[in-house]
Amino acid sequence: MKRPRILVIGDLSTVCLTKAERFPTPGMTLTAESVTHLPGGTGGKVAVALQRLGGECLLCAKVGDDPYAEELKDFLAEEKIDVRFVGSAPETATAFENVIRNGSGEEMRLTCHGAAESLDAYDVEDSFICYPDALILMGAAIPPDAAEMAVSYAHDVNIPFFVLTAGRQGLPLPGFAGCEVFSADEEETLMLTGIPPADQERCMKACIAFKQLTRARYVVLRLGERGCFLFDGMYHSFLPAYDVEAPKGENSEAVFGAAMVREYLISGGDSKKACETGLLAAAYYLKKGGGFAAYPTDKELLRFAEENGVESPFQEKEEE
Repeated sequence: MKRPRILVIGDLSTVCLTKAERFPTPGMTLTAESVTHLPGGTGGKVAVALQRLGGECLLCAKVGDDPYAEELKDFLAEEKIDVRFVGSAPETATAFENVIRNGSGEEMRLTCHGAAESLDAYDVEDSFICYPDALILMGAAIPPDAAEMAVSYAHDVNIPFFVLTAGRQGLPLPGFAGCEVFSADEEETLMLTGIPPADQERCMKACIAFKQLTRARYVVLRLGERGCFLFDGMYHSFLPAYDVEAPKGENSEAVFGAAMVREYLISGGDSKKACETGLLAAAYYLKKGGGFAAYPTDKELLRFAEENGVESPFQEKEEE
């Protein structure tokens, strides 16, 4: 089976996770239970998930001129991710996220985008010399000119591209016209369409809005513990999530997105199977407690599918 070469364009950051029993109020000093520095950024997370699931992944991102940049590159290299297109911005700090998590799993975040904002069209242009088979855009995490160049190149070389995040500060939605799959979570859906995807009717309305703006072949709404909603312009499917208790503060969206795209490419564009595999991978991640240690390999996901009595993922579609 040919491993699809997938180019991910997104962000990289260092996360400082501080755990405390409660949040401090203004003027208050509390003693933290623990402080941990972790690799972060939506682009980096999706790249790691893809590589572990058997993809051949390349990452286009920008880091700063500091020790955090080298730590991130070393981490990605250990994961066998091609980092030729992870550039460095001189005299700039690597993107940094300060996360405080209380005993209930609630979080407060302070983000400095740093070098991530310096990713530009020239960086994207350079990355396409790798001749990717597909492109993943973390739309909310990269500057509009870089996203616009990526979409343009994907059209020029006729490869499918997938948009896994979007936001008000990124490329306007019509700029993603012609994407294979456009995916948004509940917060993004409300922010971009004004429609809360609380039930089937409103999910449909939000999908129609996204479909009209992006002309995507498929729209996938990620609904957290409810599952996902798939729409192709005529028909829709609601796919429930597995009954797995989510650890406090953990988010499985990077794993879901990576598994969905990999399955879509291998199955020849079976969108429903792709979403099912994404939900399976998300369930594995949550069951294993979250964090990078819980990102499944393709073999681990195959075993998990067998344990749950569902169709095995990543089976190449036979030619008729």
